[in-house]
Amino acid sequence: MYWAEEGDPDFASAVLAHLTSAADPRGDPEQRLAHHMSSALLSRLSAEPIDIGTSHSLQHHHHHAFPSFDLCFVAANRAILDSSSKARPNLHIVDFDVGDGAQYVSLIESLPHPRPSSITITACAVSELPQSHPPETVGDRLVSLGERAGVAVRFNVVRCKASELDRKVVGLNDEEETVAVNFAYALQRVADESVTTENPRDVLLRRVRGELRPDVVVLVEENLNTNTAPFAVRFGEVMGHVGSVFGSLEARMGRESAERERVEEWLGMRARDMVAAEGPNRVCRCEVFGKWRARLGMAGYRQRQFGPGVAESVRERIGSGLVGPGLTFKEMDGGLCFGWGDRVLTVVSTWH
Repeated sequence: MYWAEEGDPDFASAVLAHLTSAADPRGDPEQRLAHHMSSALLSRLSAEPIDIGTSHSLQHHHHHAFPSFDLCFVAANRAILDSSSKARPNLHIVDFDVGDGAQYVSLIESLPHPRPSSITITACAVSELPQSHPPETVGDRLVSLGERAGVAVRFNVVRCKASELDRKVVGLNDEEETVAVNFAYALQRVADESVTTENPRDVLLRRVRGELRPDVVVLVEENLNTNTAPFAVRFGEVMGHVGSVFGSLEARMGRESAERERVEEWLGMRARDMVAAEGPNRVCRCEVFGKWRARLGMAGYRQRQFGPGVAESVRERIGSGLVGPGLTFKEMDGGLCFGWGDRVLTVVSTWH
């Protein structure tokens, strides 16, 4: 078992016993956390197969329940819209996991003036990244929403390998379009060199920069290391991160809430993946922001500063009172950091 390789099995059993004694799926946040983390440890000790399918994507499952995650879409959308220029007023967004389209519903409903002449959204389903939702099912809704908003919205789906990406495959027009690439909670689910020498994460990043030549790349990621950290560190990272999210749910939902139960079950499933699965079987391979900065820098990207309106739009949303208490927001190392209490949960950054 992995415990024998990475730690004392007696110690592991003692940790499990402590968590189990404190566990209560209907109790306070600490008791609920103990319930799900003990389930994750049991999965690891039993070496039972873990299959979370495509339901791991944070972008498209229950994100509305977490104000820190939902506000990331506000910042990402504003950064994408700010990239549109008068010289190339047609905006083309390339997204690598459109999911249920919720991010673009928000984008279309909040279009500023002046707005892009047209918006093309290309759902680029590369084989190295499992899609959280069939992209073909969301296009009609976004096109109809654009009609009501008075802007032409086009929606395309492209299926290919990361190594096949180029402007022709994606359907980009050099002269007429501002090109924005959206990586929202997507790269964490692409394997890197620690999993396979083919390193599809790096291949994808380099092809996007070298072949698509976007005007802006928006990166939205959770801020924790479940990729290459030793197991004990990874376990602590997951426990701290999920614990903070559970605390935010306590402030927003009653303990008997059916929605809260569904959200926490989903969080528990992701925790099992990050704690119990190893090698290519683990889906969620998050990084801290500093590691993402280093990786994108090595792939040839330069970090881009946000326009002044991006942080302002986030602060206005927070000040409106719609997001509830407890949310933290700060600018750090060129990224917009959203969290709960003293923990940064997600970071938005832009690149070119």
